[in-house]
Formats: sequence, structure tokens, C-alpha cells
Amino acid sequence: MAVVDERGTRVVKNRWGEDKTSSYVAYGDDKLYAANEAASLFYLRPDRACPDLKRRLGASKGIRLGNRFFTPSKLLQALLIYLREDAEAFSHSLVNGCVIAVPSSFDFKQREIVRDAARMAGFCRVKLVNEPTAIAMSSEAEGCLLVIDFGTGSADISAIEKKDGFCHVLDSVGNAGFGGASLDKILARHLWRLIDKREDPERDERWPLLLAEAEMIKEALSFSNKAYWFPKASGFECSDDTSITVHREDIERLFEPTIASFLDMAKDMWKQYECQTVLLAGGSSRIPLFRRLLSRFLGETLNIRVCPDEAVALGAARLARGEGEALIDVLSCDLCIGTAEGGVTVIASKGTPLPLKLTKRFMVVGTGAIDTEVFQRKEYGLEVRDEPLCSLSIKEANPGDVVKIVFTVDGSGILNIKITNDKGKLYMSRDVSVRGLSSQNDSSEERKKKIIELEKSIAPLSCLFDPNLERKVKELFDDLKVLQDAEEELWQDAVSILESVVDRISRAVKNK
Repeated sequence: MAVVDERGTRVVKNRWGEDKTSSYVAYGDDKLYAANEAASLFYLRPDRACPDLKRRLGASKGIRLGNRFFTPSKLLQALLIYLREDAEAFSHSLVNGCVIAVPSSFDFKQREIVRDAARMAGFCRVKLVNEPTAIAMSSEAEGCLLVIDFGTGSADISAIEKKDGFCHVLDSVGNAGFGGASLDKILARHLWRLIDKREDPERDERWPLLLAEAEMIKEALSFSNKAYWFPKASGFECSDDTSITVHREDIERLFEPTIASFLDMAKDMWKQYECQTVLLAGGSSRIPLFRRLLSRFLGETLNIRVCPDEAVALGAARLARGEGEALIDVLSCDLCIGTAEGGVTVIASKGTPLPLKLTKRFMVVGTGAIDTEVFQRKEYGLEVRDEPLCSLSIKEANPGDVVKIVFTVDGSGILNIKITNDKGKLYMSRDVSVRGLSSQNDSSEERKKKIIELEKSIAPLSCLFDPNLERKVKELFDDLKVLQDAEEELWQDAVSILESVVDRISRAVKNK
């Protein structure tokens, strides 16, 4: 994290005196913890902590920590409050604006969640920038740059043209589900096999500890050909009381397919845009195997510049200072709209320069109503999915009216939709919300009915509640309401918990 003020751009030391802040979030003692405090809780109660929030921002509307469910924006808010407080303590001034760097692969939903969380955390002015773009802004290098950001939680590759302060993103690809943590999992499973374990390690309560051990061994093997692991000292059963030697060459064989697949994308972009310089960032870019494969894929005579850990934060701070006014980024996924025939058509392709503004006109026929949906098209390996963003519904138009739908995507990748008729009458203007997706409307009504049903079943008993029980029951219902748009599995888990509570209370009252 960095701040920019009258004293310039400076890296912030957090409340623990460190330059880097953990992105863990955890729940305990009826409140949310973030950063280093949450990381400590993770090793004690992994079920109450979220170590990979960045990866889960768009995966679900509800994240379970212990017996509570939270929206991703609520968890991110807790982390951003910690960061804002540290920035204010460091700069001795009020901080009410921020530039947040996000993976280039983040879609409309994920960007909306980040912006909402920042606003809830007390930031009045919020701007988003892609992490590779921030890295390019932090570097003095110019020309056509290939930026490779291989961090813990995500991996991004961008081709960026930079000259005289002008920064134009030519192309960007990434995977918010792949990063150094993916390699930690591969190594952790290898360690599990070394102590003759056959069951799934992720079902073992010591899995978080094993991941931490794997991360330390991975880092050690970046500087040595072998590392020593003491399973018994870490709480794992092992027939041998001594250490187990982990060799770099064995681990590299496990890592190579995954890293090579990622660098294939870098090779294609390097050739397509005839890049002259490679900018490397992220802790995982220091892995020796990664460097060797990079030279093999792109050529031995590479002009490589290694960016410091704080490159993303410093680049974002430069943008906050106004150095990135001449910045053109790109759309992270296809923007689509439903057709009258029931199909889906692309109206703005992935890679389209930002900011963008486009207009679609429709002639109103029949009843005067227009109902359609807006989608984002995303690739998951070989699979392509059209994910609903929102529904557009106009009831008050007249047959023969020309309706104009204006789609605007700002430099942060936030989508706004405005609908008017040809005479200027405004039907709708709003940023696309990630809540209330049209594909979930039917199930949402059923879920509302379920909540009402549970409320009615417990209402006759509420007069017997003491204040503490009343508060806890209210919290459970609040959690269930948060999950009205969640994935089915999370929703059913939450309903089961609440039904069980209602049943136990009912039986306790009857027994009295």
C-alpha cells in the first residue's frame, strides 16, 4: 500500500511495522478481523477465515466463516477499513480517496464488488486500475512492454505501449484463480504423499498448516537446491523422526506443466505485439524455474526488469497523483445483450479500449414493453459462459417509440446503463448491480417465501427470548437474507442451520 500527498508517493508501513499487509479476513468473537490478525486466526480456526478473498469475489454471493455467512463486499470492506486506518495513521491525515489495483481478468461483477466495498469502507472517491497497468506506471521503462504479474492469488499478462507518460494497454489476459497459492497446493499434496498419506489432504484439519509449510519450503527452494521438512515438529505423523529432504528438481517437475501453460500466453503476446522489454512482478516470478522457462519461451537475450514488491502500490499511487491521465485500458470480457429471438449477441468485445460508450436503438412494438438481459461472456478453459449481469425492463414505452440504450464503461471497468426514448425521456440510469440477477428472479421469490415462513414459525416463541438469544436469532435471519441471491448449496446450508435452530427452540419450549 502507498499514499500520495504533499510529501510525494510513499510506501505505507502498517500497524505491525511491515510494508506488506496480509489479505486474510476472519470472523471471531462476533466481529470481523482482517490482515495479520485474521492470518493468526486462520491457523487456529481455518473454518472461520478466508485466505483467498481475491479469488472468491465473484464466485458466490455468500462466504461462510464459522456459522455466519458474509457477502464478499462485507469481507473486503473489513480489509479496506484496516488499510484506510493504517494509511491515515501513517500520513497523519484523513484519507477519503483510493486507487485500487485489481487483476486484469476481473469482470464487471468483481469490479462492482470492489468499488462497493471501498465505498462502505469510507472512501468517497474510488478508481480501479488493472495490476499490470499499475506495474507499468511504476516503472521508468518505455516502449512496448510485456508485463507479467505472478502473485500469490492471481497471474496477469499485459502488452502495454508506454511513451512520454502515455500508457496504452494493447492486450491483457489473466487468471484470477491461478497464482503462487496454486503452486503451494501442488507442493502441499506432494508433502502429504511423502508421509504416506492417501486420503484427500484438504479434508484434514491440518491442511492450512500444511499449506503454510509448503509455502516456506517453496521459498527456501528458490535459493537452495534442497530443503528440509520436519513433519513431526509440524504435527504430522511420520515413521521417521528425522527430517524429509525435499529436492528442487522434484518440485520443478511438479510445477513445470502449470507454469509452462501460463507462459504459453506470454509467448503469444510477446510475438504478436513485438514487445521489447519484460517487466516482472509478484513474488512467484522469483522462482528459478519460472525464470528459466521464461528465457526458453521468449529467448535467451531478454531485456528483463524485475519490479519490487511495492510496484503495484506505487503505480496506483502515481495514478492517484494524476500521472495516468493519458491512460487507455481494455475491457476484461465480452459485453453482450439478449436478442428478441432468445439468443445473445456481443456488443463490445474483450480487449476494447476503455473508457467506451456505445448506443443500441430498439423500435417498440406490440404492448410497448421491452424485456431483455445484459450478459458478460467469460472463458473458463475451453468452456464459454454467458453470465447474466442484469435485466432491462421497460413497461411505459409506447408502440412506435425508439428506445435508446447507452452502455458506458469507465476506465475502472464499471458498467453504467442509461435508457431513454428519442425525445429524451429517461427510463433508467444506473450502474449495473451485482445483486438481483435476472436469472435468479424466480428462485429469489421462493427464497423470500421461505424466510417469511421461518419468521412466522418462530414469532410465537420470541416473547420467551432473553436479549442474548434474541440478538443471535436476528443475526441468523440477517445472514439468511444476505444469501437470497447466493448459490444453491450455500443457501441450503444456511436454511438448514436456521431450521435446526427453530426446531431446537420449539422443542425446548414444549419440554418446559
